[in-house]
Amino acid sequence: MSAHYDALLHRFTRVRPHTGDPVLFNRVQLVNEGQRLPFVDPHLPDALLPKGWKGRKAAARLEALREEWPAAAVQRWAELIEEPPSA
Repeated sequence: MSAHYDALLHRFTRVRPHTGDPVLFNRVQLVNEGQRLPFVDPHLPDALLPKGWKGRKAAARLEALREEWPAAAVQRWAELIEEPPSA
């Protein structure tokens, strides 16, 4: 499980999308991965976790990244679904 978190952190902390399709695409991917975490991380009590468990810290970092991108992602989504002017 630690390897899963390491891979996610490596994948998403390397990208810094700011506008356009990249920010929308990366945010959708990040939200999707975040929705999968409860199925791969049992959220055990601290006493039952292995030493050095970084799942909670990694999940918090992924959530922080997710929160950094919403305005630009929402803006791009609005641009994509905007109806063209009537002729």
